[in-house]
Amino acid sequence: MNAMQPELIYLHEIRAYNSHRYFKLMQGDVSRIDFPVDLLCLSAYKGGYEPVPGTTIGALYENLGIDLKELARKPKLDLRRSEDTFITERTHHRLIERILCLEMVGTSHRDLDTNLNALLSTIYKAERQRIHTRSVVMALFGTGNQKLEAEAVMRVLIRKIEYLLQTSHRTEEVVLVEH
Repeated sequence: MNAMQPELIYLHEIRAYNSHRYFKLMQGDVSRIDFPVDLLCLSAYKGGYEPVPGTTIGALYENLGIDLKELARKPKLDLRRSEDTFITERTHHRLIERILCLEMVGTSHRDLDTNLNALLSTIYKAERQRIHTRSVVMALFGTGNQKLEAEAVMRVLIRKIEYLLQTSHRTEEVVLVEH
């Protein structure tokens, strides 16, 4: 992956629950963020947590020493049977508290909308279990080796992010990092 630190290219404020919520669009390498994150969301093939070079999972391993394959063995919240998602225990990295992994390819999900609904459902369940979700960073799901079209993913994902910011009781900021 490119070693470019993410740069802010768009900021949108949303008013919900008598507070200000923020959507930020950044461009760069999600493994090079320089701010604290409660939940880093990324996608994978079903059961595919190997740190493959050129992928987000590979960059996290290479640049930050975060081994998703190891973290996937005993997750904090395991919804792989129902939602094809899981949330790791703490990563022990100073900036990234936990990772939410959305399995996309090789699952029963029929389309991108269903995949991203599973993502939101997992974030809401995490909130109910008191897992921190105030600051959420998302890589652009499925646009690497999974070969989904970035523009199509962006259109659906932005709608889901806006909904999350309007309805979540804890999420105050969502940052989408486009490589």
